[in-house]
Parts: sequence; structure tokens; C-alpha cells
Amino acid sequence: MNIRMSASLIIGVVLMGRRSCNVSFAPNAYVFPGGKVELNDETLPMRLTNLPAGRAPVDFARRIAAVRELFEECGLLAVVNCHNQRCLLSATSDRIVREWHSAISEGHRSLFDMMSANSDNLLLDVRSLKPFSNWLTPFDYAKRFDTYFYVTYVDRCDEIRVFSKEFEEVKWVRPSEILIEAYNGNSILAPPQAYELTRIVHHGLDDLHRLHTDTKICPQLVDAGSEVIALLNGDYAYKYGKNSTNTPIRAISDTERNFREGDRIHRITFAKKPLWSNIKIYSLQ
Repeated sequence: MNIRMSASLIIGVVLMGRRSCNVSFAPNAYVFPGGKVELNDETLPMRLTNLPAGRAPVDFARRIAAVRELFEECGLLAVVNCHNQRCLLSATSDRIVREWHSAISEGHRSLFDMMSANSDNLLLDVRSLKPFSNWLTPFDYAKRFDTYFYVTYVDRCDEIRVFSKEFEEVKWVRPSEILIEAYNGNSILAPPQAYELTRIVHHGLDDLHRLHTDTKICPQLVDAGSEVIALLNGDYAYKYGKNSTNTPIRAISDTERNFREGDRIHRITFAKKPLWSNIKIYSLQ
């Protein structure tokens, strides 16, 4: 199976988008801005970014993809100016930036063209992106993504609107509020988003860089009747080995249903219909 590389960006308050009901992957779910790494992300000259001269970091293309997708989907462009000051330009409120966005979305220009030609000596701000976590879509999904989440901080919450057909809406949300909506069945959160937002609520926005983990998280799915259990790395029922990321969904066993005192619990549960509704995070050690 072809696993697609992708990258997402978690911004401050937090910025999230609700996906359209017409998309094939994660319809109606709230997700972070992001998408697939494209060939142009890999070939964009490093001089158009604020990274220091030298060898490009191994995650260079993922960083470019995260910034590019943020601009394409939400109209927000993360740059630094000639004074090395970070700016978040908004296509919603800035006519010039809106023209840039239109030219790119209509295929008339590329991000490379735009950054090469800008007269303000702006550079893409990829240096401020901090690696956060890495999620691999479970084996049974038709599309699998090896997604790297990054976080960055902004000084203000700019006005935003939808710039992508993939989203029904985009908005700044408080992590605790969107989680409560999801727990009560009023909103749908994709499992990685629900998990990472829970971590943010528990630890606060100021210490996100300390929450970075290099562990690739690949949930193993267990059919529990009306709901699905997504076992995470560290759960006592998680199956390790060379096929740990290629484990088909299985029927729940008595061992997985009736855990004992002292068993480590690290899992996500959610309803089958609508998919990912009534999502819950369990992490007991």
C-alpha cells in the first residue's frame, strides 16, 4: 500500500478546519491545516526560507508543505520580513496576499514564483515550526498518511475564512471547548487531533515544545461492537513486532475488554456511526 507523506501545523489558540462532507478522507471532521507533501515542496530553494545557509534539514519538504497548506487552506502565510520579524499575512484582510493566493489556487503561479518575485524580501517562516508528533493512519484505512505535526506560535488570531473546497469552515478554537463538543457528540474530531488537543489541555500551550515525541504512533483497531478501540503504543494490548503498523482490525477479546488493575491503558474509543463521534481518550499508567 502506498503511504503518503503529509504534514500539519498546530497554531496557538488552536486553528482548526471542519472538512467538507464531500471529501473522501475524514468528512465532517475537525482537523489541523495540512496535507500531502508535493514534489515542489522538496525542490523549493532553501534561500526562499529563513533557514540558515547550509544543508537542508531532513524534514525540509514537510516544513514547506505545512506552511504551503496553511496558506492554501486558510489564507495565512507564515513569513519573516527583512528585519527577521515573524509575520502571519492574511488573505482575508490583505488584498495583495489575496491576489497571491488566487494566483496559486488557480494554477497561474507557484509558491516558488510568489516568494521569488515579492518585493518586500519576505521569506517563508519554516524555522519557527517545532516538531510535535508523528501519526501513521491505521492499516485498515483506504488511504494511509504518515503525518508529521508541527506547532508554531502567533501573536494574534487573524480574521480567517475558508479558502479550500476541502473545508466547510475554519476557526480559532480553545482546545478544551472543541474537546467537550467532541466528547458530547456535537463535533467530530479525527483521533490524532483529539489526542494531541488532550495533551495540549493537560500541559498548556506554553510548553508545547516539551511535548515533542519521536515515537511514530500507529493505532491498532479493535472492533468492540458499536464502537472502535484504537490501541496506542504502550497499551497493554498493543501488539508489537515488525507488523505492528500493518495490523488488521480484530474483534475484541476478553483480555482487551476486561483489563486488570495495573494494566497500562493507552487508547482512543469512538463510535462507528458517525465515524469518530463520541471520541474519548484513555491514558492510565
